[in-house]
Amino acid sequence: MKYGKYNDKINFMIESVLMGYRIVKNNRYLRVMDKGKFDVVTNVDLMVENLILKRLKKEFPKIPFVSEEFSHTEEVPDNCFVIDPIDGTKNFYHGLPLWGLQMAYLENGAPVASVLYCPELGIDVVSADDIGVFVNDKRVSYERKDIAHSLIMLDGPKKYRWNVIKNLDEQVLGIRVIGSTCVGFSLVASGKIEGYIYMCRHPWDLLPGLCAVKNSGLYVYDHNQRMAIVANSPELLEFMKKTVLDEIAKDK
Repeated sequence: MKYGKYNDKINFMIESVLMGYRIVKNNRYLRVMDKGKFDVVTNVDLMVENLILKRLKKEFPKIPFVSEEFSHTEEVPDNCFVIDPIDGTKNFYHGLPLWGLQMAYLENGAPVASVLYCPELGIDVVSADDIGVFVNDKRVSYERKDIAHSLIMLDGPKKYRWNVIKNLDEQVLGIRVIGSTCVGFSLVASGKIEGYIYMCRHPWDLLPGLCAVKNSGLYVYDHNQRMAIVANSPELLEFMKKTVLDEIAKDK
């Protein structure tokens, strides 16, 4: 399949996440290391990221990158690749299927192409500014539901998370804390949920999915690439946005 003007970048990202998943399947020994309070990394994360970076340096040696485990920075060059080898490591470590591999390509500071792959859920999302979004190689149409029948997923800092959930849960069908932006963005992009909220800045978590939903026809609030609120109707987006921003404002 041809993917428009970013075809070479997208095919590279597709091949990279597929090769990464092969490492996951073939790995027999999982080692877990602490990398901060309430955060872990596994030997598989490091192996997958190392493979992708080796391929990247060979195929696009002049394009810089930002990656979760090896970059040690959240500063993003205007033109670069962003890499998250295993998004949802805590889920992966516990044997849950709610994890994925994701990458984005940026031009002029904005994500213009991305690939999200959730192998255990059987979902892959390919997006670019000039082609829109394909989920499992197909276009998706979105069924609008009213707020009371909407299912929302959320990820973000604990200091905001639980009050936001409480205030949302009073009016929606249900809230889920998913623990993986790759899964959250993939589920909303594929039309399986009605809304998704991510309240952090980490570029490897945010930018691949942000690219996908911005090219999907969904309604998106993006605060300078520091959070994303996505919904399949303007009414749901405004409700989610107000709830989140009101809670954050209390901290100022």
